[in-house]
Amino acid sequence: MLLRSVTLLQDLAVPERLSHYRPTSRSLPVVRAVLGGDATMAVAAYGSGKSLAAGVGALIVRNEPCAKDALEPVVKRVRAVDVELHERIVDRQRTAAK
Repeated sequence: MLLRSVTLLQDLAVPERLSHYRPTSRSLPVVRAVLGGDATMAVAAYGSGKSLAAGVGALIVRNEPCAKDALEPVVKRVRAVDVELHERIVDRQRTAAK
């Protein structure tokens, strides 16, 4: 499978484009920062997954019903890496907050 680079403006409109995200202990701080609203800048090598992690964080923040199916496998993968963040994501998904 060929994975293209993430373009947040376009890819947030099609959540399935971000569902291949594989969380790691190094990428989850980006998701956590976006979810916490304190993200300002992420510095890492090209191709390290910064935009993909930020996109997943943005989908979680948006909390739109149309993204639920795309996020389901991602949320399960997060649990294997960071149980606390997983619980925070699940709690957010249970609310109607946007």
